[in-house]
Amino acid sequence: MRFPMRTPARARRRSEPADDDERLLEELGYTQQLHRRMGAFGNFAASLSVISIMSGTLLLFGYGLNSGGPAVVVWGWLAVGPLVLCLAAALAEITSRYPTSGGLYYMAGRLGGERWSWYTGWLNLLGLLGGIAAQDYGIATFTAAWANLQFGYEPTPRSLLAVYAVILALHALLNLLGTRLMNVLTSLSAWWHLAGAVVIIGALALVPSHHQPAGFVFSEFTNNTGWSSPVYVILLGMLLPCFALAGYDTSAHLSEETSGASVAAARGIVRSVAVSWLAGGILLTALLFAIQDYAGTLGGETGVPVAQILLDALGVATAKALLLVIIVAQFLCGYTVTAAASRMIYAFARDGALPGSAHWRKVTRRTAVPAHAVLLAVAVAFLLALPSLYSPTAFSAVTAISVVGFTPAYAIPVLLRLHHRDRFTPGPWHLGRWSRPIGWVAVIWAAGASLLFLLPQSSPVTVETFNYTPVALLAALALAALWWRFGRRSYGIPRSGTANTLTETPLGGTVTVPAETIESVRQLTTGWRTMVLDRTPDADVRDLPGIAVRWADSRFAFWNCVTLTEPEAGAESIGHRLGQAADIMRAKKHPGFLWLFEDLLDDEARSALETAAERAGLRYAFPGRGMAGDILPLPEPDHPDLTFTRVRTDEHLLAYADLQSRAYGFPLEAAREGMAGSALWKNGIHAYLALRGTEPVACAATIEAQGRLFVVFVATDPRWQRKGYGEAVTRKALHEGARATGLTRATLHSTAAGAPVYPRIGFRPNTPLHFYGLKG
Repeated sequence: MRFPMRTPARARRRSEPADDDERLLEELGYTQQLHRRMGAFGNFAASLSVISIMSGTLLLFGYGLNSGGPAVVVWGWLAVGPLVLCLAAALAEITSRYPTSGGLYYMAGRLGGERWSWYTGWLNLLGLLGGIAAQDYGIATFTAAWANLQFGYEPTPRSLLAVYAVILALHALLNLLGTRLMNVLTSLSAWWHLAGAVVIIGALALVPSHHQPAGFVFSEFTNNTGWSSPVYVILLGMLLPCFALAGYDTSAHLSEETSGASVAAARGIVRSVAVSWLAGGILLTALLFAIQDYAGTLGGETGVPVAQILLDALGVATAKALLLVIIVAQFLCGYTVTAAASRMIYAFARDGALPGSAHWRKVTRRTAVPAHAVLLAVAVAFLLALPSLYSPTAFSAVTAISVVGFTPAYAIPVLLRLHHRDRFTPGPWHLGRWSRPIGWVAVIWAAGASLLFLLPQSSPVTVETFNYTPVALLAALALAALWWRFGRRSYGIPRSGTANTLTETPLGGTVTVPAETIESVRQLTTGWRTMVLDRTPDADVRDLPGIAVRWADSRFAFWNCVTLTEPEAGAESIGHRLGQAADIMRAKKHPGFLWLFEDLLDDEARSALETAAERAGLRYAFPGRGMAGDILPLPEPDHPDLTFTRVRTDEHLLAYADLQSRAYGFPLEAAREGMAGSALWKNGIHAYLALRGTEPVACAATIEAQGRLFVVFVATDPRWQRKGYGEAVTRKALHEGARATGLTRATLHSTAAGAPVYPRIGFRPNTPLHFYGLKG
């Protein structure tokens, strides 16, 4: 392969995170992969759409009429609203500090640890998936009610399931089209809900010739539950506002796609609940005043009490038109619920919690949407609806679990924040001195509301009337506990970003990790994060407790890296971490390396290292050495045999890749796949080829990482070793990198072959490195 000589050009500095949102996300341990195209109003609109006063409020309206009647519907709504608002405000305060797609489980992990995080995540995921099922099946029933008025259609369980499947498919399709469309649709949804509510309320207030008296609306008590205790029936009636005002955590799940998320997501949570409570209360009151025949409303031909009220009070034509308004609002709500659930799946998979996490966390390149997570969400929602073919009661239990999942998942981070006051630093949106009183009200309310959903709702209790929600909840928690035993080794949320992964202070007061070792680990995790994500935008890039994952799952093994980051790890800890790392590596398609920095280990761990690695199923691959030095700037390098050319073209990249393959024994196609087409390597990294005549014989590159020049991927063709070519091209990459950036300190990780070379440039060795691969 022949190249013309090139004059070196100044390289552009690698860009820092684009704004405060990305910097905060990196501090929380994640890299920006989703597009931030949603503003504060879009974030608020998303939660407003999920709460949806035309969805949960109207879906359970008939339940409210049977369980306490108008009086309980009105006063229950007024009483529950402030309590839900307390829970929302307490949750918003924590969201302001931790604005990530993971939302509740990430908060629980940071405040209480991995086990709290695990179960919070599963409860939240159950709530969201059950929410999709409840919402989209509700749309199907309202659509059937409209079709009954329009065509005389009589729905059956099978036909309802078919309509439900079509709605799920449409929601999946729209979610796959990207965040830009989501911002439009969520904003449209907010205005549609508010305008639609105004139209319906106005019609119900002005058109009917007869309205119920105020005494009926505010004091009529109806008990069709079979229970004799009025107090118990009133408590059951509280389920309507509990169900209707859930889903406001959507603002947290969309925070990685929201600008100014620390404030916008927190405000979105609180404002969506406040607006929904106010507008929903007016809508419910208007419906109650417009009831023409109470018994007919509950037993009408449409099967939907709200549709029957509209039909009786406004006539067929107006009822059909307003039902379409409601159906569109519910459809937009279902779209947003699907979006929230998919982001939760994406985040949970990103942290290794789900079976097949590597598949579910993938993000499409063009739209930056977690497409596989979207498809999984609607597939599970469809499976949850299958019991509707045989038992409406069983399906009601499956969907009721959404609230049983939501409510404790909301309360757990708040409880942990109250219990561990020293672990929480408020974000820019906070409650000040009201934080603890509001928090305790929220926790107590959430505990009571969760208990309510587990109680029997009809008497006598038979197979047909039994509340299966406790059974469904126990089954779900049992599955989560079972998967905890097998999946927890690959699970973990970042405790902090790479900049804070390690500590330079003594642990236990006897040994201090050398600063050069800390620097060496940070250079790897920072530099590899940039390069791996350039290679594969949906790469597995995580900072778990004690482990950093930088895995592109490429055929080029150097792009697949796991490293241990726990300072002063002991013998027990190193055995556990090596087992975790090996499990992560086994879950991947392509092989890679575990990088182990020896100076992170205490003496007992070093002695136990060989045995622990063997037990984890790891084989020793080769040794290395961390090095660093304040050596820049270097003079312009010169070698009588060589000229240097900056990597600028795909042809250059292939030559660079081929040198890697020859030097390290990789198949040619593996390294080519790993580097071909990279804009970062052609523009952002200072990568150089050393040419002997027109033949590439050596290569080296530098990349800026945390205020240092990080030397990477130095290689010499085995036919031309021991001629100083590798040293010369390394000097060239350092010289040009320093000219472009003004940096004075450089770092690298050397193999045994390169270890004698770099001290001649000025590098000083620090921590020994050990590279491991999987056995077999």
